[in-house]
Parts: sequence; structure tokens; C-alpha cells
Amino acid sequence: MLNAIIHGKAGRVNSVSGEDSISWKQLYQKREDLLTASFFTRFSYLSPVNQHRVLKHCFSGQGDFTEFEEIDYWPKYDLPEHEGRDFVEPDLLIKFKGFDLLVEVKPPQGGDQYINQWQLEIEGYLAQEIKIKPLKFLAIGRVDKVSDAEVNALKSKVNDERFMLASIKWKQIAVYIYNLLKSSPVDTQDKIILKDMLKSLNLYGVRGHDLYWSDMETYLINNNMQLEGIETWIK
Repeated sequence: MLNAIIHGKAGRVNSVSGEDSISWKQLYQKREDLLTASFFTRFSYLSPVNQHRVLKHCFSGQGDFTEFEEIDYWPKYDLPEHEGRDFVEPDLLIKFKGFDLLVEVKPPQGGDQYINQWQLEIEGYLAQEIKIKPLKFLAIGRVDKVSDAEVNALKSKVNDERFMLASIKWKQIAVYIYNLLKSSPVDTQDKIILKDMLKSLNLYGVRGHDLYWSDMETYLINNNMQLEGIETWIK
């Protein structure tokens, strides 16, 4: 489906009224849940070593993410003690053998992350998951560096010194995956999966490598092509 959307072969989707329609690409770009599903479904197909590499990068080089078990998409936790809000729905609960990882996703263009939402999602997990494990929390997209005070506030909510919090922008993930493909030994299957993960981000305008004129110049020189006239043609 992802490649059908990229190449304009997925058709169009009718609105509820049936009067208007939009392309699947436009729909994908409007719905952050499609980005979440596309990217992390492919993440679940990766080998343990590359699952570990991607998530360890998100956590600034800390943690062991090799014993992946499964992903729950949009787990729903009731909030009976919070007036005006009945439930909370994290985007992902990624389960590992020794811990759980809650993930909150924001699209590259959209609303920002905020710590109150993270607190409610952690509360919901602690109150309703049958088997509580040591917990990690990852916020992706629309977020800058989280302060030590915010980390400590969430750590006190969990009441576990092993709790870890990380925040990262999609661009940083895309750049890491691009460089991983270029600089690390990756088997054929994982290469295909990682490239698809990059494609899912490209649909949102997030690329692992931004092209500049210097890149074009180097490419032409390496391929014995002439520079004359190319710059004018590009303009």
C-alpha cells in the first residue's frame, strides 16, 4: 500500500458526503495514525540488531532494545479520576522482555507534544496494564529537548528509578536511518525495510538527506558528466 500511495496508484477516497474526494497521499499526510502504523509496522519486521540501533539512537545511546516481543497500537486506558477526560490513548505500547515502552507520536506538521499528556498516558498504563514492567517513554515529533525537571516529574509519577524518557524529532530519526544504510553492514531484508521506513517519512516531507548543489556537482563529476548547462537547467 505504501508504494501504491507513493506512485499515485492507490486511487482516491470519497468524503462522507460523497461530493469531494482526496488522494490517499493527501489523506496520509493529514492523518498521523497512518504515519505511526506505516513506520512502526515496518520497525517490527526489522532484525533485533537494527531495532536496537534505531531505538538506542532515540535514547541518546542508552538502553538495550534487543528483546522485542510485540507492539500494541493505540492502547486505550480509562481515566475515571480525571474530570472532563474519560480515557487516554498512547500511540504505541512496544513490549520488550524486560520492560515496556510507551510512544507518543506527533506528525512533522501538527500540534506539539506536552508533558501533561505524557503523565496521563503513564498513569493509564500503570493503572490498567495487567503485567506492569519497568517503563520507558518516547516522544517523537514536535518536541525539543526535555528538561531534567520534566524527567524527574515523570520519574516520580512512575516511582521507579529505572524509568527513562527520551524525545526526538522525526528528522533526526530519518538522518540516522539514512546514515545507517550508508555506513553500517545491513542485510538485504533490513535494507528493504529501512528504506520503506524512510519512504513513509518522505511522504511527510522528512528526508534523511537534503540535496544541495554541491551534492549534484559531486555526482556529476563522479559520473564523468558535464556541469555546463546543468545549473541553468535546474533553475
